[in-house]
Amino acid sequence: PSSKLLKEARKRLVYENVDFVQACLDKTDKKFRKGSFDVVVMVRVLHHIENPRQTFSVVERLLSRGGYLILEFPNKVHWKAIWANFAKGDFTYPLDIFTSDRRKRKKALPFYNFHPDEVKQELKDHDFRLIQTRSVSNIRSPLVKKYIPLSVLVFFERNLQKILASISFGPSIFILAQKKG
Repeated sequence: PSSKLLKEARKRLVYENVDFVQACLDKTDKKFRKGSFDVVVMVRVLHHIENPRQTFSVVERLLSRGGYLILEFPNKVHWKAIWANFAKGDFTYPLDIFTSDRRKRKKALPFYNFHPDEVKQELKDHDFRLIQTRSVSNIRSPLVKKYIPLSVLVFFERNLQKILASISFGPSIFILAQKKG
């Protein structure tokens, strides 16, 4: 999370034995002992990371046995991307598990989209059990938002997230995973 969001969390969520930490993953070896976290939250982070395997290794090291990872990542094979690629004649697009770099300019920060199957396999390879997956931001059409009340859209979004996760429908995927042990 951004520094601003962490500052807000520290203000609003005051609990004993809970610390909110923001750190560069490549510097955690020196800062934190193995198994020193019960929960790691990575939202709007993975899309800037070139090597998720290395990242998941660090998270695996940091989490205590039975600890949780809340992970969000951009879904490479969401319905709109599939249709756009089908329109270009690329009918094998949903089967392509390789990460795609979606940055607009060469010198910009990386912006990677991941195939959900690739991310799930990496998590399993790093001793995580997948507890729940959700497809989010499923209803992003400006036209739909213009004519349907927000409360109705939120109702459908909330109730369709688990169902649509099974087909990787939306542009963003959330996973709740637990470290085995």
